[in-house]
Amino acid sequence: MEDVGREAGVSRATVYRYFSNREAVVSGVIMRATERYLVRIGPTVCARAELGSALIDFVEIAVRAARRERFIGMIFGSDVELAGVGLCEETSTSLFELVTEFLRPVFATHWTQLAPGVSVDDAAEWILRTILSLLSVRGPRERSRDGLRSYLERLLLPAIVAGTTVV
Repeated sequence: MEDVGREAGVSRATVYRYFSNREAVVSGVIMRATERYLVRIGPTVCARAELGSALIDFVEIAVRAARRERFIGMIFGSDVELAGVGLCEETSTSLFELVTEFLRPVFATHWTQLAPGVSVDDAAEWILRTILSLLSVRGPRERSRDGLRSYLERLLLPAIVAGTTVV
């Protein structure tokens, strides 16, 4: 906490006024990194005319960023991994909620393209679980960008986007 205070130019007591412990500081950093990341990719994702394109862009950009940037990679870590860097268990739930709220306007813009019976919350959760899987289990081969997009079109979109069929 002294290092955090020194870096921020405040006393340790001031840090404790805003954060109860080290885990809360680390969680705050991760949440802030997530917010900045979502603001950065928002225009790209929201600019898509079709829901499927927006969702595939979101997943593909998130996977690339997580492999490239340490903090973005931490965003999509498991509860065990997050605990290993000193995060409280509630952080992953907060991250799901933050990303769901980011995706909510995308779904609202394209609501007619959402598959019948699929809620925004369930769709956002499925997308995040797909990202987590892609990041935590490399699989039998490394997919190119086009290969990943094709894979997501065949296996992610049919669960979320109306009229999408498995090819």
